[in-house]
Amino acid sequence: MLQEEFLWKVPLREKITGSVYMIDYFRNGKYQLLFSGKNYIHMLDRNGNYVERYPVRLRSPATNSLALFDYDNNLNYRLLIAGEDKMVYAYDKTGSVVKGWKPFKQTEQYIQRYTGSEYR
Repeated sequence: MLQEEFLWKVPLREKITGSVYMIDYFRNGKYQLLFSGKNYIHMLDRNGNYVERYPVRLRSPATNSLALFDYDNNLNYRLLIAGEDKMVYAYDKTGSVVKGWKPFKQTEQYIQRYTGSEYR
């Protein structure tokens, strides 16, 4: 039987919803962990420390998990997430709202259901 080895542990403000992404925030080949909860977007470095400006408080509590995009495969990440206010928000990798993005209102609230298999 393999014994688990932990490099670090960090207390979080909330439960992780959805996927945990590995992104190269600093473009140096060292990856950070990006994920969201109901009220925050979180990014941790490889030592378990929050990246500067994180955690980022969401403008409205999330109804789904974070969606991550790198449109041109150039590490210019975009993060989209829907809120309880029925708005879809776009953030850049620094946690700032994307300039020029106009949050749009959905006609219905988007709710993602979790079966538990997403966490494996």
